[in-house]
Amino acid sequence: EMGGAGVEVMTGSHSAADFRKYAGLALEFGLRASRGSDFHSPQESRCDLGGLPPLPAYLAPIWELLH
Repeated sequence: EMGGAGVEVMTGSHSAADFRKYAGLALEFGLRASRGSDFHSPQESRCDLGGLPPLPAYLAPIWELLH
């Protein structure tokens, strides 16, 4: 309804439950997925700097729209 092509499904501050929620929304609404690369502090983030896993293959990365 509001437009948009994608949703950030994974960040250093998201829990596994957050990821499942946003990945599910991306699939439900046909949105592309992205992952956050920002790192604010060890106290805020749930993983180390550079430690986010890649997007799962079942999600379409939004950066593919740039090609």
